[in-house]
Amino acid sequence: MKANAQPLQEILYSNAQFLIPFFQRSYSWERDNWERLGNDIQALLSEDQEKKHFLGPLVCALVSAAPGKTPQYQLIDGQQRLTTLSLLLTALRDEARRAGEEEFAAEIEEQYLVNRFKKGLERYKLVPRTGDRELFSALIDLKKVEDQDAKLIVAHDFFRKFIRTHAHQDSSYLRRLFDTVVGRLYLVAITLDEEDPYEIFESLNSTGLPLQESDLIRNFLFMQIPLADQEDFQQESWAPFEDEFEPSAGEVAIAPTAFYRDFLMRRGQYSKARETFSDFKKYFEKTKSSPAESVAELHRFVEFAKNIANHGKGLPAKVAAVLRQFAWMEANTANPVMLNLLDQRTSGSISDEDFIGCVSDLNSFILRRSICGESTRAYGKWFCELAGELTGNVREKLQGYLLHRGWPDDETFERSLASFPIYRREFKKCRIVLEALERADGHKELVDLSDGIQIEHVMPQKLPGGAAGKSWKEMLGDRYKKVHERWLHTIGNLTLTGYNQTLSNRAFDEKKKELCESRLTLNKIFGQTDKWDEQRITQRAAALCPQVSKLWPRPSSDIEYTPPTKKTDGTNMVRERRKQYWAALTEMLANSAVNLRPVRKSEVRTCEFFLPMADVSLAARLDPNKKQLVLQLRFSRSRGREMFAGLNADRDAIDEQFTTQPIWEPSSKPTITWVLNGFAIRDRYDWLEHHSWLTKTLTEFEHGLLGRLRSLHEAVKDKSATKQAMLEYWIGFHTRMFERGCELLATTPLPQQWNNLAIGKSGVWTYAHIKPPESQVSAWLIMSTAISPVFFPQLEANKGQIESEFGHQLEWQKDGLKQWRIGITRSGVSFEDREQWPAQHDWIIDQLTNFDRVFRDRVQMFEKAEPVDSAE
Repeated sequence: MKANAQPLQEILYSNAQFLIPFFQRSYSWERDNWERLGNDIQALLSEDQEKKHFLGPLVCALVSAAPGKTPQYQLIDGQQRLTTLSLLLTALRDEARRAGEEEFAAEIEEQYLVNRFKKGLERYKLVPRTGDRELFSALIDLKKVEDQDAKLIVAHDFFRKFIRTHAHQDSSYLRRLFDTVVGRLYLVAITLDEEDPYEIFESLNSTGLPLQESDLIRNFLFMQIPLADQEDFQQESWAPFEDEFEPSAGEVAIAPTAFYRDFLMRRGQYSKARETFSDFKKYFEKTKSSPAESVAELHRFVEFAKNIANHGKGLPAKVAAVLRQFAWMEANTANPVMLNLLDQRTSGSISDEDFIGCVSDLNSFILRRSICGESTRAYGKWFCELAGELTGNVREKLQGYLLHRGWPDDETFERSLASFPIYRREFKKCRIVLEALERADGHKELVDLSDGIQIEHVMPQKLPGGAAGKSWKEMLGDRYKKVHERWLHTIGNLTLTGYNQTLSNRAFDEKKKELCESRLTLNKIFGQTDKWDEQRITQRAAALCPQVSKLWPRPSSDIEYTPPTKKTDGTNMVRERRKQYWAALTEMLANSAVNLRPVRKSEVRTCEFFLPMADVSLAARLDPNKKQLVLQLRFSRSRGREMFAGLNADRDAIDEQFTTQPIWEPSSKPTITWVLNGFAIRDRYDWLEHHSWLTKTLTEFEHGLLGRLRSLHEAVKDKSATKQAMLEYWIGFHTRMFERGCELLATTPLPQQWNNLAIGKSGVWTYAHIKPPESQVSAWLIMSTAISPVFFPQLEANKGQIESEFGHQLEWQKDGLKQWRIGITRSGVSFEDREQWPAQHDWIIDQLTNFDRVFRDRVQMFEKAEPVDSAE
């Protein structure tokens, strides 16, 4: 065996050919692998040119080296690396061709991708296994590929976008990238002599499939054991533990990787699914346990996991009952909490009563939020965080945390449950609710799933034909279709019965007879009514919903709770990505011939472009649900509608100016829209394509539409000269804000004496005000009627500090006003003298900027509170 570290150019530049044998798996690298390689290359490009980067081994066996023939090597290990590098070089060749650098493209192809003077398969430097081979050769030969979702094709597309993104403003990038890839990326080439390639491959990767996180954990633990002791470790520790994952008859199997992740998070340390092995290694090293001690701990917790999955089998009846309810809540993300509680119960830290109370609270939280339509997206991190809180008074801590996260109260829950289609949306929860209602008031013999009891729709799921259907329609009334659709799957129309198949779609009179013969308490009500219509369904729901609230209660909101302190940089990744997206657009526009610019670098889905006009706005908008990037010109009020009508009259001529066909939508608020489909912001290597489309469309907008729009705007005047002047005043104010790069968010200019601005808090805003008769301009912070009595005194209590930060004495006005306000006024100005307007605008902008600086953080800290009694 020979081993030698070689740069990629020495491996591929030769006339050798590398064959991937059939027993290798297909190409399987994912985006994470491609991005890591791309990041490593970018790091090399920015560092010392002598630095090398080792990618790992390339194990190959010589197959043929006959004179006059291409030397052939079988790739035993490293095929994913070499295939990826070949795809990167193919993408680089294609981008060089796109840039018009044909000689450079030919250099890449003829030296690193093909053997120029060979034919057939001998032509290719790398020959993947069958299945990948056809796709790979099509990429090399620039042929059309039908399967655009194949891994090889997706990888090639990724690298093209990666290269294009970094090269669009750097003419030397393609060559520098090429030199770095072939000259500074190294592989340890290991050439085998006599060994059997298949046996070697088996020893390197016995399955031919990516190892699971649980496999890596097992291998890691065995690596900590001396070879002579591994058999004893296997028999005494590992095998009994691993057997727990093989379910007995009638039991639910435990997924090993999911179990390890839940185990790691039981103390509040979040672990990403793909980092379970990495986090386990850290945990093992931190605890300083031996492999046998670690497995003993794992064995103890896997028993708890089996308790959860198998409804508390073998545990006391009341403990098993709440575990069964938990299983039917379908909230596996709460398993770390359950492992923690079961561990504390077993150790005696909490009693069975406390355990039952905690799990009941958890079930109530999950059930109530589900019925109220609350999001579950954050549950993974919430429940992990909760698991780390369970010390001291465990139940009080648990209740406090759940209340903090939004545990719906009785009124909200009951109102939602009455109309919630629980059977269709949450079947398992529906079953457990009906069973619990029956257990609470029913026959001594408890209902159980194994009893053959089923859920029955009293008003049938499908209204039958014939006499039975006629009977139902008459009973439900003229609105029978709407009544059936709205109330069919709700709690008021559902019960339990053993006669489901026979009852089915019968008329109510027949159903009633058999339901009344049932021993279930839930069905007693049917003996007290002669009809079943919307009124009876809602009346029954009104009776049942409070009972469900009592079965899954919520504690009062006065439990004291201090949220855990989070170590975070405060970054919201989605908002940060949007901000970077719009910043990249702004940079591209700055380097283009387009004059239009974003009003500000926003972190929301919309980016508005500055137009010095009223009643018309231009904005780009991200619509991830429809996978669209939208540029839209929106018109408002009568002035805007007149402008739209003027443009629409010249529609055919305008349409010819655009590559992307505009969509014209006349309405009370008409729009003209341009759409790029197949859009996704998540992949930053798609941004260049998006921004190029936007830049091109904005260029066409400036050339083909903006001039017409300006002319129409100037032609449409307000009937009142004063109002027209006010409108022009605020348009000038917006223009000045834009010129100064001010990022304050102001509302659209209107012909009135004020212009509002947002400060990031509902019910609080700033505004600028002109008073021509009094020769005054002013700037204000204003609070709505509902919150003024609460928040104004909080600010006024710090009046001295606030005015010191502001740099000027302020006016604090509340007497006789519904909306209390804090402001500053400048007198002796002239509204009629337009030459004064720029100075007035600058003064207003300075004051509003001060208001934003001094008050923004303060108003964000306002909490919801009841108004203070004025008598106090």
